[in-house]
Amino acid sequence: MCGITGIVSFNPAAKSGWIRAMTGALRHRGPDDEGYVAIDLAAPAPKATPLTGRDSAVAGLRRIEEFHEPAQIFLGHRRLAILDLSAAGHQPMRFKNLWIVFNGEIYNYLELRAELKGAGYEFSTATDTEVILAAYDRWGEDCVKRFNGDWAFALVDGARGTLFLSRDRYGVKPLYVHQGRGVFLFASEIKALLAVAEVPHALNQETAFDYCALSCRDHSGETLFAGIGQLQPGENRLVDLRGGAARKSAYYQLTANLAVGDYHHRKAISYACDIRELLIDAVRLRLRADVPVGTCLSGGLDSSTVVAIMSRLAGAEKKNLNCFTAAFPGESFDEGRYAQQVAQRAGVQSHVLYPDGRGYRENIARVLYHQDEPFGGASIYSEWAVMEEAAKHVKVILDGHGGDEVFAGYKDYRLAHLAGLWSERRWFSFAKELRQTAKMHRDRRALARELRGLPIYLLGPRAKRALYRLYYRRQIAAAARALGVGATGAALQRVGEKFAGNLNELLLHYMRTYTLPYLLRGEDRCCMAHSIEARIPFTDYRLVDYVFAIPAAYKIHRGWTKWLLRLAVSDLLPPEIVWRREKFGFATPRWATQEDEWRLWLAQHFPGGDGAAAAARRAARADAPAFSGAASRSP
Repeated sequence: MCGITGIVSFNPAAKSGWIRAMTGALRHRGPDDEGYVAIDLAAPAPKATPLTGRDSAVAGLRRIEEFHEPAQIFLGHRRLAILDLSAAGHQPMRFKNLWIVFNGEIYNYLELRAELKGAGYEFSTATDTEVILAAYDRWGEDCVKRFNGDWAFALVDGARGTLFLSRDRYGVKPLYVHQGRGVFLFASEIKALLAVAEVPHALNQETAFDYCALSCRDHSGETLFAGIGQLQPGENRLVDLRGGAARKSAYYQLTANLAVGDYHHRKAISYACDIRELLIDAVRLRLRADVPVGTCLSGGLDSSTVVAIMSRLAGAEKKNLNCFTAAFPGESFDEGRYAQQVAQRAGVQSHVLYPDGRGYRENIARVLYHQDEPFGGASIYSEWAVMEEAAKHVKVILDGHGGDEVFAGYKDYRLAHLAGLWSERRWFSFAKELRQTAKMHRDRRALARELRGLPIYLLGPRAKRALYRLYYRRQIAAAARALGVGATGAALQRVGEKFAGNLNELLLHYMRTYTLPYLLRGEDRCCMAHSIEARIPFTDYRLVDYVFAIPAAYKIHRGWTKWLLRLAVSDLLPPEIVWRREKFGFATPRWATQEDEWRLWLAQHFPGGDGAAAAARRAARADAPAFSGAASRSP
């Protein structure tokens, strides 16, 4: 939805030039409006001065360029207008002694507003931003537990003298921070923090090691830039505006039912019916907008489900819905024909894109600039091309990300499920599921490729750690040698989580640490680079919590991944979509390798010749780890 920035300076006062540079770096996230507020806490009473910029939608306020007074706090905002397109939605927004900058959407804002009105609150806008302010005023920091949405916001509480930061449960919206000597900065993207010269421009070698040796990315509160971190999904942070102390707290922690359980088909149907209703409502809420809404359509089960539900909810207006597909004619993994089949059945307008190697080479520098960090594969360009076309037609786009992580869609999950049956000594169920898994493959070689990893999942923790070192020995040694850091136990443990011998435990790791954070970061940057907002129905917390409470036996059944999702949407989609055996993920032609991205990223950010930059360049030489080899586990 937007780009947010902020500065808290404890001594001396902050500089207005910093907030202008930071917010200017995020113009692509919000071309519709620009706003600032300067807050002086040193005065006898907190003094707030609203300010505008060249793109501001409001008039009559002082310009940020003209402001030279002392201030301890600056907030900046770039708006992508989605709800209440009038100037009433201008930010930073004030309520009593509260000031907020907000990126995202609170999808249940209408229900919350009705509840707050019943408690005596009055509203002057039709925005969800004003609802956040009133909700905080009534419920304090616990207000976020009531939100169903995707958000990153910063709220200055003048009465308490605090800055309250919050990020949504699964990290759909980003929020980066830097704390230096006497200053605390935050922003929606890393590039905004790097726009301040005082922020060090150095490589985080530990995180670089995780990326180079183990292909771990977006997996922690650290980034590839030393001194720049990020709020974790489901995290709040409270900063004392007078002393500078910061306190982290988790308001949400995803848990799972780790039992394998016994399968009963009647119960499976009951689960599927509930899931269907939750999915429909998740999509319904995410259609709330005062601008055109579209959707991505890959031809796979997840995005096809979103299109089918959107079409049903739209009724006669479905002919005005737009879906966007990346196709690769002639490639074995091309899903264009499936996408067209879904679009025709749903009765929506279809837009098909044909990304190619030439476009990748022409745009890779721009893509890397907007991503801020390497992304580990050329598939990101396909998403970029889709969003570039979507921006010509819509301002909001729904996506099927999260379906694999919630409903167990990757092949790895089958191995974890088999390991769970084995560990519980359910020999008959293990043999039956193994036999059904074999039927999923049309040739023995494909089956052998999938099952060759099964022994790893069956091992105990100590044996796994030893095997990790053996499996990744070349990558680990090369990265440690090039970057001058050693392999940490924590890094190896993170890789070990990828081989969890329990299906729901593995799902937790993929949701919290691996594929979902990486996918969400890529999508957010690709969308916002073209000034459109992404919404992810599969990350509705009601749906996620419900599915993660279900035993593993219902998630993979008779060799079928996503068993409950297939049951839930079996009448909404063609059988060829619901009961397809092959899974391509977000596959693309191999236009380039991960090493190519790494080298270009280093050239963009570390052009100097000493210190961390030199170590980083050494990591990109011929003796560097083969990022696209065994360490990169594609689903």
